[in-house]
Amino acid sequence: EMGTWFLEIIRKSTHLIRFLRLNEGMKTKYYISPTDELFKWINDYNDVAEYLSPLWMSMVTKPFDWTGVWSGGYTASNFHSTSSERLPAQSLVKTYDMDHLRSLDVNKMPVVLEAMNHIQSTGFKVNHRVLEVMQDFWRESLLVGEMPQREDYPIPPFPDSDDPERKKEWKRQAARIHDRNLSLKSQRLQVVKTIGLAKKFKEESEIFFPCQLDFRGRVYPIPHFLSPQGTDIGKSLLLFSKGETIWDTVLDTKWLAIHG
Repeated sequence: EMGTWFLEIIRKSTHLIRFLRLNEGMKTKYYISPTDELFKWINDYNDVAEYLSPLWMSMVTKPFDWTGVWSGGYTASNFHSTSSERLPAQSLVKTYDMDHLRSLDVNKMPVVLEAMNHIQSTGFKVNHRVLEVMQDFWRESLLVGEMPQREDYPIPPFPDSDDPERKKEWKRQAARIHDRNLSLKSQRLQVVKTIGLAKKFKEESEIFFPCQLDFRGRVYPIPHFLSPQGTDIGKSLLLFSKGETIWDTVLDTKWLAIHG
């Protein structure tokens, strides 16, 4: 109930979201959808990219090595000696289970820490050529690859008939289009955020992605959107900062595939 109350305050005070009620079979589902006013606000992403960027972003210096459950990534072991003290600390494992975090003994997992530190010390840079093309595609609303269209699909007009079957079919079509448009809105937000971050870091010679384990032990970069493990749009905007030339196209490509 508290969450619903907060959402209603956001809706009334900002007019950036709206509530949708859709009938799906015998069930009624409620959705939160961005309003046209929100998309008008984010349309010029040059001006608002800073506000759309997530708190945890790429670093322009190498992340701190993981040496403990609460020391590594953005935060040094001597937490108060860094400017990172303004940000909440990230744990080695992304979980809300504090008992699990307290049970971890980093001294028994040196190979895991070494692998994580190696991964997050790998430098990347923004691919300027892809960024320029992607900006043109987005500006011109060209549907290429995973670029979503910028306009919603239109809802067909309500049938001018008393035929109940035609009305049922119209409701089914309208619900499908509503779902599709909801998905498009989230895709557009993701594209805007990703391009905004790429523009923010495009002049940096090297950027890094601090890493974290999930509860299964898989390694993920903490930053979202522009990420080597993100969407195809995000991955296409990144290059390794230090490239290597493939001289022997057969042998070198073979070993690249093996290591990959």
